[in-house]
Amino acid sequence: MVLYYSKYQKYIKFILFFSIFFGNKNSTAQQLDSINMIYDSLRIARDSLFEIEALQNKEDRKTKVENTFKYISYINYSDRGDGVQYKGIDKYKNEQNKEIVNIYIKILPPFGSDEYEQLKKSQKLGNKLHLNSKEWQARQDLLFKKGEKVNPSIFADTERLLWERNRYKYVDISFSQSCDDEDTMIVNGVDVYVFLVDKLSYTISTGYVEESFAVATYINNLFGFPNMLSLRFQTPFNKLNPLRFSTAYNYFNLFGTKIDLKTDFVFDKLNRKFSVGLKKNFVSLNSNWGFNFNYNFNNIKVSLNNNLRDPSSLVGAKSNEYNLWLAYAFPIKKKNKASTLKFILSTKLNYTNYMDRPFVIDGNYNEQFINNSNYLFGFGFAHWEYNILKNNFYVDIPEYLPKKWSLALWLGPKIDEIVGMRNNLELKANYGKLFKKVGYFYTDFKYSTYIRKKKSEQMLISLAQSYITPSYKISKNVFLRNLISTKFNYGFFYPENRYFNINNLIRGFYSPTLRGSKSVTASFESNLLLNKKIAMSKGMLYAFADVGWVSDNEKKLISQSYFQYGVGFGLRLRSVDLGFPFIDFQFSFYPKGKDFNVNPFQFRLYESSINAITTDNLFFAEPREPNVLK
Repeated sequence: MVLYYSKYQKYIKFILFFSIFFGNKNSTAQQLDSINMIYDSLRIARDSLFEIEALQNKEDRKTKVENTFKYISYINYSDRGDGVQYKGIDKYKNEQNKEIVNIYIKILPPFGSDEYEQLKKSQKLGNKLHLNSKEWQARQDLLFKKGEKVNPSIFADTERLLWERNRYKYVDISFSQSCDDEDTMIVNGVDVYVFLVDKLSYTISTGYVEESFAVATYINNLFGFPNMLSLRFQTPFNKLNPLRFSTAYNYFNLFGTKIDLKTDFVFDKLNRKFSVGLKKNFVSLNSNWGFNFNYNFNNIKVSLNNNLRDPSSLVGAKSNEYNLWLAYAFPIKKKNKASTLKFILSTKLNYTNYMDRPFVIDGNYNEQFINNSNYLFGFGFAHWEYNILKNNFYVDIPEYLPKKWSLALWLGPKIDEIVGMRNNLELKANYGKLFKKVGYFYTDFKYSTYIRKKKSEQMLISLAQSYITPSYKISKNVFLRNLISTKFNYGFFYPENRYFNINNLIRGFYSPTLRGSKSVTASFESNLLLNKKIAMSKGMLYAFADVGWVSDNEKKLISQSYFQYGVGFGLRLRSVDLGFPFIDFQFSFYPKGKDFNVNPFQFRLYESSINAITTDNLFFAEPREPNVLK
């Protein structure tokens, strides 16, 4: 049926534009949800508008594309990017299996989303100085092509990859009905519109990092390429080491291969560090292989009494380190049903050689500066699926939590100069499941051992369980979420002189005297999110309580364990305007701290969540290690 719409078209355009534009100009972080609802409710009207224009007005193709990006901009763009989230696979299911006829990309400068916005002088200057992202950069990052069918998983992975490039403060992928050159609608064909807004290519930040005051600058899109250069100056407040300089250079997606290059260099009076690496992640359901190669050179000074301000305690250590992770995934097909399950083969090679070092084992049985190598081969199964939640461990950003199950087996020789060669065997299994109105559950199981002369050594069984409740609305802008996690470690056949480190199982707690292989810990946390900007930031207050029983190797669990517990509170912040992606101030109290030579009262600063759930399967080289700033 043909809709005779042209008579009222200009009035409808005016009403749509006025209502949406007025809402956008007054949008805040609290209004973004309602704006997105408007966007969803008007999607049909917008698509109808494209069809009518195609059939009746016969506009020039370029003009139509520009108009489409205008509508996208008016409907769901907020200049600061606060709280803008993507919905993942569900967003693209309505267009599934439709043919991609055309792909259009629009990249806007950091300030000003439309011609009607009045920019400040500083914003105009920022746009002039900004190094614009190029269309070819974004096109190289797309995981779909013209002529292919719309796969919701691939589109969601593309959106995720564009966000992870950290060049854009807004990302949106939309569709419209496609037409041929005669402006006749193509049955089951769509045009894809990729709408991006750059972050300012220059960033300057200051803060307290690694027990020093730091000033850092980051430059994106240098010389018009998809890269980033960072420079950082630090003052460690130590007369023996008054200034530290570090630089890093990243080049993303070399020649469209999805391979990233990274180099780092650190120079100060006590340390010389250099690293270079190439990395190719599994970025989508269609990825077949990934690798991560790194070389590290370290020439550092360490303190024998843990006091870097004591010149008599400083000794040197110099080493070369090589690391390689390589994996290939084979899809497992199911009849008449799309499958996300893959069979994966992987290998890990690590080699560390010390040219100079102060010791191998210290008085507390700490094993350091050991020449070692391992050659591990792994195989297993994993699903390329994830749940997208937010405001669990971070503030206002999507958090990708494992979905369904994965299984991996690692085996191969590990060699170090203390015990020689042993065969390592490690089994990993995990499972994640989201239940509506109940919450998210994640279970992680690990078993590892060393085999030498047909006997097992250092056998360890580990079982961890995490539970995240739904978000409960307390008031208009206040939301509550609770997190509970437990972990059980049990070790067998541990020699007295090869202690297993069980520290940091209770957050923020570390004791140089506490060693063993058996532990039971539990963590309880309540998060209170204020979904409103204050001082250009959004924040999350939290309180926690951790308890644990930890045992020496030859002692029984619980009945002969050391009992430790800690309570505390903290504040997590995120500010798009101030350039803080995540910062966590934590204050804690350990009543039995003095029994283990640690301070009962502690303050710590984190730049990533130490308790966040991370995906640990053969799609990844290693789970992410959080960076802790003391």
